[in-house]
Amino acid sequence: MKTPALVTTIAALGLAACASNQGYQQPYEGPIQAGPMLDSRYAAAGTNWRLTIEGQSMVLTSDAGLRATDTLLTFTPGHTEGDTYQGERMTVVATRGQCTIGEAGETYPHRVTVTFDGQTFRGCGQNSIVPPTGRSG
Repeated sequence: MKTPALVTTIAALGLAACASNQGYQQPYEGPIQAGPMLDSRYAAAGTNWRLTIEGQSMVLTSDAGLRATDTLLTFTPGHTEGDTYQGERMTVVATRGQCTIGEAGETYPHRVTVTFDGQTFRGCGQNSIVPPTGRSG
């Protein structure tokens, strides 16, 4: 009879398919809309500037007197390039990789680029509600 051989073959194919799917993640389907269900807490700083994101509020300040507020519209978690926080006028990209800031050489897990009204600010950041201090290095 060929039935046991067929059952064995089907079972082996099923096990192979299961083994090949271990660690598989669904592909990312796009940005997450900001709102009450998205708990955004991020902080960054660079030479003479600070950024905080809490909830849907994005606040960028500088020692030169800039104080810009924006509304977080979407959060896009990155797999390789970095996470993106997109506001109406401000874009924050946090790239994974060690970054040093401050005279004491404080180390943070992200390199950050903030773009606002044609200006670019670079520094360091982390998931937090307390901004890093000092100057980027």
